[in-house]
Amino acid sequence: MKKLLLLIVLILSNYAFSQNGLFGKDGAFSDKWHKGKLVLKSKDTLVGFVKFDDASKDLTGFSLSNKVKFRATENGKKQKFKKKKVDYFVVTNNSGKTHKYTYLKVKVEGYKLLKIEAEGKLNLYTDEYAYWSNETPNYKSGTTAYVKKPDEKKINYLLRV
Repeated sequence: MKKLLLLIVLILSNYAFSQNGLFGKDGAFSDKWHKGKLVLKSKDTLVGFVKFDDASKDLTGFSLSNKVKFRATENGKKQKFKKKKVDYFVVTNNSGKTHKYTYLKVKVEGYKLLKIEAEGKLNLYTDEYAYWSNETPNYKSGTTAYVKKPDEKKINYLLRV
């Protein structure tokens, strides 16, 4: 009985977490299509609506999907593009702010969704993470920063806060 009660509490708390904050129903990046632009490595540019996986999909930080979805119109036909084929995409969140993202190969995790914070002679990328821990407090979140020169293939770890 205690195990069942614990399972119910965990499910309800997970549901409550997913409905609030940055990624929930009304969060900055709720599970929906976002107005934006998708640029492929072939240099094709698609303007319309973009849907992508983020850290809220899986608290381990690994994406559940290998694809970015695109629609030319809100109710248009859905197209899927593998992460390796995507150069970058720009989306507008629920708050009206525009953000630019790209997928870069990170040593252990493979292709990872990173937010482009600054571009120039040295590009700055960030990745928000969240996970459950055995330590107190149990829920931990933060940001990992990476840097890369535009002509380099390798991304460099900068710091984690």
